[in-house]
Amino acid sequence: MTIHSGRPTPNPDLNTWPLPDGLRARLMREHGWSAAFAEQAETEYRRFVYLATLGRPVTPSPAVDEVWHTHLMFTRDYWGGFQALLPAPLHHEPGTGDPGDAARLREQYLDTLALYERTFGEAAPATCWPRPAIPATNPAQRPAPGGLWGWVVGAAVLGLGGSVLTGTLLFLLPTALVFGILALAVLLGRRGGHSRPGDGAAGAGGLVLFGLDLGGDGGNTDGGGCGSSDGGGAGCGSGCGGGGCGS
Repeated sequence: MTIHSGRPTPNPDLNTWPLPDGLRARLMREHGWSAAFAEQAETEYRRFVYLATLGRPVTPSPAVDEVWHTHLMFTRDYWGGFQALLPAPLHHEPGTGDPGDAARLREQYLDTLALYERTFGEAAPATCWPRPAIPATNPAQRPAPGGLWGWVVGAAVLGLGGSVLTGTLLFLLPTALVFGILALAVLLGRRGGHSRPGDGAAGAGGLVLFGLDLGGDGGNTDGGGCGSSDGGGAGCGSGCGGGGCGS
């Protein structure tokens, strides 16, 4: 069953409940949201609340969490008639900051996205629900940039040693050529600084030449960002969750 914007959830009372006067204006003023985005964020907030009624822990996106935080400030409405629409009170549960808390909330956010799609028959809009980025590379699997200097030293020893043994400059010419290629590789690799997810080793800040990774700055391999949305959220999910209010 697909839920369209005219009927954001299967709960008609939740769909038509008038949010407090001044809530949308406050969101627009404090976060620089457009009227259209604020309206969309409110719709996604209603959907998030409905997901919380299904009895599973859920985590909102940054934009949806801002609507939730603001609604909580209107205590008469939030703890009054609005909660009467739900099977049980929906409490706000911020992260504790304990080790592993961020990873737990990130996984819970991913589970919320999956639950959203199963429930509403469509993916959550990325404008309000940013997706986690996929790491481009695993730094532990990439050769250390120091391996480049092994090639440089090896080429120098080969060229100078060969010149001493033969008494000619014959070996200095290929040595100069190797140095030139390596210097160009380093320059191009450092210009390639950052990568998009999935670009592979060549896009991760290094250069692959004849099958050899010639290093670079290692690229951006944090893999944890989602990019900012129109709502100003830069994280994958907010640092908050709802324990579920299905019982």
